Amino acid sequence: LYGHSSSSGCQRVRNESDCIRDFETQLLDAGLADAETLRRVHLEAEEEADAAAEVALSEPHPTPEDVPVHTYAPSAVDA
Repeated sequence: LYGHSSSSGCQRVRNESDCIRDFETQLLDAGLADAETLRRVHLEAEEEADAAAEVALSEPHPTPEDVPVHTYAPSAVDA
């Protein structure tokens, strides 16, 4: 686990529990999930992330003209 904001420098936080692992343990202990289900969830998430990364990496690189696209910043003209 890593810091939750830029103020922490995004450094690893020692001795912080892994909330995902803790939740999985709770699900297992309550009988709401089994190890195979959790393994499949992880696998599906990894596949989804890999597919999204593939799409992102296949898109064209931004150009200088793209800087203001989908960005709102009032200009002197707007004032």
